[in-house]
Amino acid sequence: MNMREIVRQNKNSDAMLTQIRATKQICLAGESMLPSLDPQSIQTLFISEPEQYRVGDVVVFAYDRSIVGVSVHRIVRVDTDTVITKGDNNFRCDDDISKRALIGKVEKALLQNFRVVAVASSKRIARLSLWEDRLSRRLGRGMQARLHALLVKMYCRILKKGDK
Repeated sequence: MNMREIVRQNKNSDAMLTQIRATKQICLAGESMLPSLDPQSIQTLFISEPEQYRVGDVVVFAYDRSIVGVSVHRIVRVDTDTVITKGDNNFRCDDDISKRALIGKVEKALLQNFRVVAVASSKRIARLSLWEDRLSRRLGRGMQARLHALLVKMYCRILKKGDK
């Protein structure tokens, strides 16, 4: 059985979600959270279950559209029963996510060099991400890419300064 079959078999399985909740850790596989989270330099993400989720929090959630059944993205809007998330490296927001699908907030990351670093919540990046989603729906592909490249540079500056 190859890796894709194993993932497909376990996608959204209660056992997988239970294991993530029990161990409070997950491996980062994709690049949707670049530049905030780089899968090349991160071994493991550590999560917690906060009393409430806030705009700017990086969260893990069960997600059918993900190849592995869970995703790690930033909350850009919080409603009564749902949140809207977006990967920092994506043009568009995800569909509404039920708050029941949220597994936890990403608090820390274990890097390849065995250093542990805090994962920053950022309201500024969340606001810019929401703005990018709205604007990119009106732009052509080339302009979307230019806007996104500019915003990624801004995200890097925000993360460097530690601005929330």
